[in-house]
Amino acid sequence: MKIALATVRTEQTLQSWIDKVAHLPERHDLQAYLSAAEESANNRKSENESITLEMIGIATASGRPETLTLDPSDFDFITLEV
Repeated sequence: MKIALATVRTEQTLQSWIDKVAHLPERHDLQAYLSAAEESANNRKSENESITLEMIGIATASGRPETLTLDPSDFDFITLEV
């Protein structure tokens, strides 16, 4: 079983996205987005499924929901023995 772990690259990608699309970027919790990204990566049914996050419209500068698709290379994957 492989488990996705966020990396510095994940953190940088998320912070850049937050800074770009959020209405008030300083009010967004980067750690919460990192946890959500790991959860999204780990809940995929296959390795081909996208790793996506969404920011709700009320929190974005555009007023519309914004999505981010992360690349698997943004994560480290470790294998757990079961």
